Amino acid sequence: MPDVRRIRVYRQYVGMFRAGAKVIYINGMPSDTVERYPDQWRQGGLQACGGGALFFGLVYTPSAHAFDSFDGNGPM
Repeated sequence: MPDVRRIRVYRQYVGMFRAGAKVIYINGMPSDTVERYPDQWRQGGLQACGGGALFFGLVYTPSAHAFDSFDGNGPM
């Protein structure tokens, strides 16, 4: 497994509503994926099936100043 302390992670942010509250969805992935698929990165959310622990999703609720719903795409 790569040394995760040295891997650059890119993030995509999407504003949306959940149960009437504003939330921000954060889509994270390793930089080498973005470099391999630059057009997809610019056009929409990148998705990975079985991409491993370096792919993740996370929700931030600004009104609560809290993160929740962390979901990795593989074992941590």
